[in-house]
Amino acid sequence: MDDLLSTLSTRLVSLNPTLLTTPPPIIEETNGNDICYQNPTVYCEDLYFGMRGVVGSWFLSPVRIISESFIVVSVATLIILYFAANNNKTSGSSSSSSSSGSTAPSLRPPKIMQILTTIMFTLQIAYKVCGYPGKILIMVMPCNMLWILNMVLCYYDYSKDTKAGNNGAPTKTTTTSSYHKLSHTILQLQCSYVGLILVALANPDFSDTVLYGEVYFFYLHHFFLLYYVLHYVFITRQISTYIPMQNDGEGVIDGMSNMGGVIDGVKISTKW
Repeated sequence: MDDLLSTLSTRLVSLNPTLLTTPPPIIEETNGNDICYQNPTVYCEDLYFGMRGVVGSWFLSPVRIISESFIVVSVATLIILYFAANNNKTSGSSSSSSSSGSTAPSLRPPKIMQILTTIMFTLQIAYKVCGYPGKILIMVMPCNMLWILNMVLCYYDYSKDTKAGNNGAPTKTTTTSSYHKLSHTILQLQCSYVGLILVALANPDFSDTVLYGEVYFFYLHHFFLLYYVLHYVFITRQISTYIPMQNDGEGVIDGMSNMGGVIDGVKISTKW
């Protein structure tokens, strides 16, 4: 087993041999001799302005990365298979209830939130494109990915999912099944990422926020991400992280009854 881990770790390091074993100092310590990359040597002062704070490194040993990745992927795969199996068992009852005309309230954000989301996303892209080379890759960071998901939430076209009625015309529904599943998943991710948003606000990293107004935008877009959660959990009460209550095998929860109310008198099907 040790030989296998050693071989895999060697191959992993070979994918990017330029990284150091520890992160380079964010502030110059040796008067121009701080090294940010090796093989060949690249000095930190030669990097683009703002790039130094995001230089990667082998902060964890390659053996630990491989070991923990194997454990995490294995556990995550088992969890996915478990929920996928349960979802298949209830798909029949869900489809029958949806065909009977039951609908769920739309989770699309209000128009003002759609406009603000578009502005925030546009500014995110602008700051990344106008920054140092490769800064656009920062968009895959958790909080930035939430803006991509919010754009999907705002502008996903679910008209193609609308079922035709008896006369061939589209049925008039509040929202469609596929859009409700997608939007509910996105909003649940928003809830689970609240901790990271709060950490970013409590301990901000401004090492690469060097463009005009970028520091103010950092706070603004994180606070707006928090508002997304507040809007759906506490204002409209359309999203809950409570475990759904069973009701005659249909998996229907009485809206947000655990929080003191029902969503417009509509019962929400929480089993997809």
